[in-house]
Amino acid sequence: EGTVKVPVDRSGAMRAEALAALIREDLGEGRRPVAVVATIGTTSTTAVDPVAEVADVCAAEGIWLHVDAAYGGAAALVPEKRALFRGWERADSVVMNPHKWLFTPIDCSVLFTRVPRELAAAFSLVPAYLNPEGRAASRNLMDYGVSLGRRLRALKLWFVIRAYGRDGLVDRLRHHMELARTFAAWVDETPGWTRVAPVPFSTVCFRREELDDAGNLEVLQRANRSGRVFLTHTTVGGRVALRLAVGHIRTTRADVEEAWTVLQDAADAVRLR
Repeated sequence: EGTVKVPVDRSGAMRAEALAALIREDLGEGRRPVAVVATIGTTSTTAVDPVAEVADVCAAEGIWLHVDAAYGGAAALVPEKRALFRGWERADSVVMNPHKWLFTPIDCSVLFTRVPRELAAAFSLVPAYLNPEGRAASRNLMDYGVSLGRRLRALKLWFVIRAYGRDGLVDRLRHHMELARTFAAWVDETPGWTRVAPVPFSTVCFRREELDDAGNLEVLQRANRSGRVFLTHTTVGGRVALRLAVGHIRTTRADVEEAWTVLQDAADAVRLR
């Protein structure tokens, strides 16, 4: 029938009890849900769904659970962040994008699944000329997606892992999250600025409170036109919010300080125009 959006709490996280109610409603009307997608680090605000509770709901109804950790998945490397990932080991599939926050050039997505045979059953279509002797004993990636051929994207990720090692990656991810917390503290402590979402990873969502949506967008545009920073925006609770995302391997505290200065100058210019 289509995609069903599940209500969220004030932090933007899926409400597991609302999911269960929607599934019961669908089943009562003769509709069978195909899958549930929970997210660890949503694109807009990096909210974290209660995956363990969602997994309980899916297990009870025999529904495929996919976890979208495209951005936040890299943080699973960091021991003190693992509580945010509780339950994702029960998912049928998990996706993460090393090109988002693991220093890998675009594009490189990684899909994990506990039931690869299901992917093969869905995608495998083998004509005679692609069925050489010995094929049954091998694993061919053409059986796990739409395309028959693909570039060796994994090599880029292998280079990153070899260059920095596990500890090196953890140190850099920790550093990014520390910079984000520092920026969030400046927002919280400065009159006129409001943070509009939690900061579980390295993205901060905020706005200049006395300005309307158009004013906040103008702050963003002025900051970006300076050529010193580049930020994006989203909407939270129907209102425009600015987003600072720390993700480049060479980003320093000085860079974040400069971003904060540029934003304050831009906001002052908009207020006084």
